[in-house]
Amino acid sequence: KPVEKEETKTSMVENTTVDINSVFPYPMNARQGDVGLIAQSLSKNGQFRPIVVNKLDNSILVGNHTWKAAKLLGWKEIAVSFVDVDDEAAARIVLADNRTADLGSYDHVELVEILKDMKSFEGTGYTGDDVDELLKEVAGWGLNDVPAKPQDDVDKDRNITAIVGVWEIKFERKFYD
Repeated sequence: KPVEKEETKTSMVENTTVDINSVFPYPMNARQGDVGLIAQSLSKNGQFRPIVVNKLDNSILVGNHTWKAAKLLGWKEIAVSFVDVDDEAAARIVLADNRTADLGSYDHVELVEILKDMKSFEGTGYTGDDVDELLKEVAGWGLNDVPAKPQDDVDKDRNITAIVGVWEIKFERKFYD
C-alpha cells in the first residue's frame, strides 16, 4: 500500500523554563522509567534536554520520568518545549517516543570504547558491573584467537570458521591466509 504523506501537524511553539508544579505527567503513559537513575543523571549532568509539554493542558508528553526525578531532587523549575496538539496527536507523541526508544539498540563495541575511558560512571546510568559485563561480551567477538594450521595436504583445503558474536562464518583457507 503506498504511503500517503501528511503535513506535519506538530511543531514546537515555545521553549522556556516553567514552575515544576505547573505541568503534570501525561495520564496514559504506559512507560516505566528508572527515576533513580534519571535523578542521578540530573544531579551530575543537569537537564540537558527539555521535557515536551502539551500547551493545551500542560501534560508532559516526553520526559515524565525526568520531571518525576527533578521533583524528587526538589527542583522548583524545569526546562520545557511546548507543543500545541489535540488528544490524538498527544497520544501519538507519547507512543512514538516510547516505542522508538524501545527499538533502539547499541553498537556494543563502540559503547565499550566510550565507557572504558570514563573516570566515573556516575550520571551515565552505567555501573562498573555493567561495563564488566559489556567487556566480557565484546571480548569474544571476532576471529578465534588460535588460527587453524594445516597439518597435512588434506587440511590445507579445509574451510576456516570465524565466530563473530552469534554468527559463524566459514570461508576458504586462501582468503584466511
